[in-house]
Amino acid sequence: AGANVLTEKPATPTSKEWVALAEMAKERGVLLIESMWMLCLPTFAQADDWIADGAIGEVQSVEANLNKYQPQSETGVLMDYGVYALAFTRHFLDGTPDQVTSHGRNAPQGHDTAWEIEAARADRTATIMLSANSHAPSIARVVGTEGSIEWASPFNRASAVTLRCLGAGGKKVRRFAYRHQGFEYQLAEATRCHRLGMEESPLLSHSMTRDTLRFAEQI
Repeated sequence: AGANVLTEKPATPTSKEWVALAEMAKERGVLLIESMWMLCLPTFAQADDWIADGAIGEVQSVEANLNKYQPQSETGVLMDYGVYALAFTRHFLDGTPDQVTSHGRNAPQGHDTAWEIEAARADRTATIMLSANSHAPSIARVVGTEGSIEWASPFNRASAVTLRCLGAGGKKVRRFAYRHQGFEYQLAEATRCHRLGMEESPLLSHSMTRDTLRFAEQI
């Protein structure tokens, strides 16, 4: 309809539908963003800076665990909040995995309640644990040849990120003050893109959404 759109996630059930939607948005010259607001948080910008500066050496592996205790939920885990873990992994693998193996469990009603996922892209590996019946912490970690970067639970909205360096590097913690639970960073990014007349955000790109949906389809 010629309107700019910030849409809830996952934006579409399939990657094919998302690609068609993104193409339509570009044809209409409007901004289209899927609200994976986690990727706009300063903890992620800080992690990207540390990696670019070589603080943890070459990235080797990614870990993302996202658990909630919602035994009465009737919504599938993977496409509800599991997409946070998929987007996190996709970000630090630098794209859709080349290899994916997974094991899921379903409730009697048929929806998925837990997943154990292993993935790889080039020389980087990843493990993901998702559950709707667990009190386990929802932590995440990126491990390199010279150290690691860690997010406390729940990693998808954490306001602090920790750098651990091997040898004499020690430990460094960066903390950020959120005014509105961190949602303000996504709103600022969407506003910036709109004012500049952009059709997508580099932080929340069309390819990010496409790759995350393809990852879910692999699983």
